[in-house]
Amino acid sequence: MNQIGSIEYKMNHVSIFMYDLGIGGTEKVMINLANFLSQNNFKVSLILVGSNTTLMKELSPEVSVLAFKRKHIPSCFIDLVKYVRSNKIDSFIANIWPLTIFTVLASLFSWGFWKKVYLIEHCHLEKQFASYNFIFRFFMQISIFALYRFSAKVIAVSHGVKKDLSVHKGVNENHIVVIHNPVDLKFSINDYNEISINEWRSFPSAKFISVGTLNTQKNYSYLLDALAVLKDLDFEFKHLILGEGPTRKFLENKISRLGLEENVYLPGSVDQPINLVKEADTFILSSQYEGFGLVIVEALAAGTTVVSTDCESGPAEILLDDEYGFLAPLDKPNEFAEKILQGYSNQLNPSKLIKRSEEFTIKKVGPKYIKLLNKI
Repeated sequence: MNQIGSIEYKMNHVSIFMYDLGIGGTEKVMINLANFLSQNNFKVSLILVGSNTTLMKELSPEVSVLAFKRKHIPSCFIDLVKYVRSNKIDSFIANIWPLTIFTVLASLFSWGFWKKVYLIEHCHLEKQFASYNFIFRFFMQISIFALYRFSAKVIAVSHGVKKDLSVHKGVNENHIVVIHNPVDLKFSINDYNEISINEWRSFPSAKFISVGTLNTQKNYSYLLDALAVLKDLDFEFKHLILGEGPTRKFLENKISRLGLEENVYLPGSVDQPINLVKEADTFILSSQYEGFGLVIVEALAAGTTVVSTDCESGPAEILLDDEYGFLAPLDKPNEFAEKILQGYSNQLNPSKLIKRSEEFTIKKVGPKYIKLLNKI
């Protein structure tokens, strides 16, 4: 029997199931957790649907990786059943619907295995799938209501996600535990060859930054509307949006249409964006919805003042409403612009922000997983 802090734990084999190791918030969170468990005497395996292993370089060498190399989630079901039946596994962590329901179904092929299964939801599902048709949403709701009970626990990454699961999906709230996403940040001095990044870094006035996939969830179109208001006020700024995604062309066209070419840059994804967040005056999140908002915690850890939309769910929970940042409405560009100006003009004490971020470090969150896993 070993010990971490005041928590005793036994060595066991933990498998973590996810789509792949491409760049993303969930992937980073699970890498942090896998490394932490491995460092604390757990045997850890990452099980992947796809073949993308971009972030494998951040994994501890003690963590093993098995990729089914399938393009679609249903096509890996037989692989998953075989894995569950042929390996001695003490705990199995599945991330995000529908991987969660396929995990529960696969667990039924091994007697009592469902009691070892933990299901994690990282997003506000009601918001995420709001635009999908009724049949799809009905199937999702029924599958969650019927199958999530066949697990040891359902883990929600925020209280907002827990509320969504219990109120909209019928999961018993006593079966849900909230464990915030853990961060494990390392700052470094990076050279960036992209011209726009270097122009942003050398800009003498307001330097804003956003980080996230270029998709509708991140709501960058709304952000551009707010930035256009600032430009009309003759406020001098440059804004760096780091990330890649399907809405790039739309955003490029809108930047041109609003005359923001000299103000807003889209350099794509970069390695270790946290180093640039640390250089910014203000970090801005414009999302329509979040499950948690990991990038907000990362910005706090960098000591950078945060302005965020008050979306469901996560930002208000992390920022404790307006105590550790500035919250803006989702559908009022003028007020969003005012909040950005307010945040820039009233920078919060970096030490205060860093201290808040420490509540979400892997050293604080990791032991909660250990305690949960050892209840089996």
